[in-house]
Parts: sequence; C-alpha cells; structure tokens
Amino acid sequence: MKKFKFPGQKEDEEIIAVFKKHPFTLFWPLLKPSILVIFILYFFINFSYSNPILFLILFIGFLISIGWGFYLWICWTLDIYIITDQRIIDMERKGLFSKRVAEASYDKIQDISYEIKGFFPTLFNFGDILIQTAGAVESVKLDQVANPPEICNLIRDIQKDPEKFKPGSFSKIGFIKS
Repeated sequence: MKKFKFPGQKEDEEIIAVFKKHPFTLFWPLLKPSILVIFILYFFINFSYSNPILFLILFIGFLISIGWGFYLWICWTLDIYIITDQRIIDMERKGLFSKRVAEASYDKIQDISYEIKGFFPTLFNFGDILIQTAGAVESVKLDQVANPPEICNLIRDIQKDPEKFKPGSFSKIGFIKS
C-alpha cells in the first residue's frame, strides 16, 4: 500500500490517522443542485424540443448545476484532518483557490471537547471537535467528523503516550488507513 504523505510533513513524523468530514455532511449541500438538475431535466424533456433558445438555456443551466455539484464534492473531498505522532492538522478548502491549514502540537493542547448537535448528527454519530491550545495559537476545530468521542480519546491517548501508536493503527469508520 502506498504511504500517505502531506505537504509540510516533517521527516520524522508518522501519520496515525487521516480522515474527513462525515459523508452525510455532503447530502444537504448536494440536495440543491440535485433538485435543480431534476427540475431542468423535467423541462428539458417536456418543453425544449419546440424552442431552440429554451433548449440552450436549459442545457447551460444543466451544466451549471452539474458544475456546482462537482464543486461542492471537490471541496468536501479536499477537506482532510490528519493525526500524526507530533500534531493534529486541519487542511480546509474554502473554494478551489483558497486553503486554510491549522495545526496543534500535542504539547500545546490544553483541552479537547466535542459537540454532537442535532437529529442527524446524533443519528449518524458525527459532530465537531474543538482543540484548545495554549498561547497565541488559534484553536483547531475539526468540523463534522465521524465518531467524535473516539477521536477525542485517540488524541488524549496519543498525548499521553505517542510511542504506543503505529501508523494506520486506528481504522474505525470514517478513517482512512495511512
């Protein structure tokens, strides 16, 4: 299996887990372009044969809707969280041309908390993790991740004894083996 690497990885740094937002978090954003595609296809099938201008407008609307859905999927796919033996990294995309990276080293972490709020997050077990750090460093927030209690426990365990964890040793649902 190919070893996962990320930009800014230190030479002696071992990746323990790589994960992303829960798949359900993609459902609501993709619902709007999906409904729009269905609406456009309905009009395309029923009314576009008689009017070439309407055909062109519906075709352009269809392409824009598909592009919008693809854009949402790309942004969801490129948001990743990485837990290493030295730090926690949040690589977040804010569009195709904007990226934000936040990290917290284990020696700076003061508190780890999680919140599962709402019907669907409770049903599908996903929520936010807030990692508060010491000093002027901004807190790191892992948004809408699967199994927040287990991830918090993993971070606490690594903080206590980083030597105990091997790359890919934590492979619960929502995690990608490194």
